Amino acid sequence: MPDYSPLLIENPQYSPFYGIDSIKKVIIEEGITKVGNGTFCFCDIIDVQLPSTVTEIGEDAFQSCEQ
Repeated sequence: MPDYSPLLIENPQYSPFYGIDSIKKVIIEEGITKVGNGTFCFCDIIDVQLPSTVTEIGEDAFQSCEQ
C-alpha cells in the first residue's frame, strides 16, 4: 500500500482507512513489508498483528489510535 499523508497540503490524499472508527483490529498478512505513512490515522484500533516480514512502519501510520 502506498504512503498516505493527510498532513501534506500539496497532496491531500487520504488512506482508504483514514478515520474509520469501526476498525478495531488489523491483521497484516505475511509477505507485506511496509505499512505506509498515515495508513490507519484516527482509527480506533486496539489490536494490531504484524508479521515478521514488516520491516518499515511509516510516519503516523497509527496516529491517534486507541493503543
